[in-house]
Amino acid sequence: MFANANVISIITPAYPKKNFEEEDIPFSEEYRNADNVLVLKFHDTELQWDDDVVLMNKSDADKVYDFVQRTKGNGKPYIVHCTAGKSRSQAVGYILNLWFNGEHGIDPNPDEFYEYEDSHAMAFQHMNSLVKRLLNERFFFSGD
Repeated sequence: MFANANVISIITPAYPKKNFEEEDIPFSEEYRNADNVLVLKFHDTELQWDDDVVLMNKSDADKVYDFVQRTKGNGKPYIVHCTAGKSRSQAVGYILNLWFNGEHGIDPNPDEFYEYEDSHAMAFQHMNSLVKRLLNERFFFSGD
């Protein structure tokens, strides 16, 4: 499966104060460095509420942008993976959808956006506003 897609995998780094270890990637260690895989490490939070919390940053947004620029012509679909699969990955998927499909551009309130298209599933999910804002700035306002 991973060989046939461009994969953005977001894993949660260690959290020493609670003695939590870093999460494992969902594929073999040797595949971590494949050309069609990007692994990012940051916590699923929007605020720096503790010194050990790792937030997504501009460098991470640059990595996503550069990865998409490098892989967009290879004919493979994109899979966005994260451990929880509800906040970080949703924000990445949302921005990639806007980028590739040219929907309506930037939504009017980037800090409060709720969307879920399957009417048989949960009606609303929270998108990580920090991830969305950083990717929004990088993909749509960087001047590239």
